[in-house]
Amino acid sequence: MRASSEFVFRLMSMWRKILVGLFIVACLGLAIFAVAIIFGMITSPFSYNEMDFDNDGQVTFSEIVYGSAFRKNEVEVEEKKCIQYISLKDGRILKVVCHEK
Repeated sequence: MRASSEFVFRLMSMWRKILVGLFIVACLGLAIFAVAIIFGMITSPFSYNEMDFDNDGQVTFSEIVYGSAFRKNEVEVEEKKCIQYISLKDGRILKVVCHEK
């Protein structure tokens, strides 16, 4: 009887090690994801409000990634100061936002 109880203890110990390992891997993955989001927001040329492309009040990871593919230029359109958002891939204009004087 003693041999089977030792086997069960070793088996439980093995599962515990596997679960702890999976937990550590999951925590590291979340930490890397958080660092990627913070790095994306810091290095982006856009402000928080500009990065909120769908205007829902929250900047998601997909918006950060999407924003990293664009740049902005200040231009004048009909004597108004405007910001032009341009795709880095092909140079196409995403949008032009003009501010009233």
